[in-house]
Amino acid sequence: MAQKRKLDYYDDDFDFDTESLSSFESDEDFVHSISSSEDDSSDEEDFSSVRQWCKIDSSSPAPSRFSFIGDVGMKACVTNISDPLEYFELFFTDEIVNHIVTETNIFAAENLNKFKSKEHSRTHHWSETNANELRVFFATLILQGIITKPTVRMFWSKRKLIETPSFSNLMSSRRFDLIMQFIHFDRNENTDSSHPHKTKKDMDRF
Repeated sequence: MAQKRKLDYYDDDFDFDTESLSSFESDEDFVHSISSSEDDSSDEEDFSSVRQWCKIDSSSPAPSRFSFIGDVGMKACVTNISDPLEYFELFFTDEIVNHIVTETNIFAAENLNKFKSKEHSRTHHWSETNANELRVFFATLILQGIITKPTVRMFWSKRKLIETPSFSNLMSSRRFDLIMQFIHFDRNENTDSSHPHKTKKDMDRF
């Protein structure tokens, strides 16, 4: 009986004897036999068409695996394609921003009336926000994704080694914290109870 050996670069489930291995003329035949057996036992979608080789160049692009029906290209009008603000405003329209402003101010007022703030709580400094300030708030959030720091508080640090004046020039840390605390997209009574996400209606607006 031929001595069995295991291939350490395959799972322990693959156990071949030396006689079986010698029947393959090349490593490619051996690998092909494994992939073929996996394909036969798999319940996943058949990808045989993807494995068919075809030459690809500028005159004969790769064939599409999935049929696509529709008009390609951007449907919105952008006057300056190099201006990221125009792309942002395609999603955060005046209507959506004003809606968030309204809901945020309502939510803040309800909470301040419902819960008694501590003597030195920052909520005593709350004042209603507006569309322009909310856009600055979103800009601050986006900038925090570009300039990363270990903690939020460090964005407003005055230490020379880590100071980033842009943030304090945009908005004070206390004002940023207040808006972050009260920002709201929809009133709780308007929540769709059949959906796990409170902001489903607002996501539909996008």
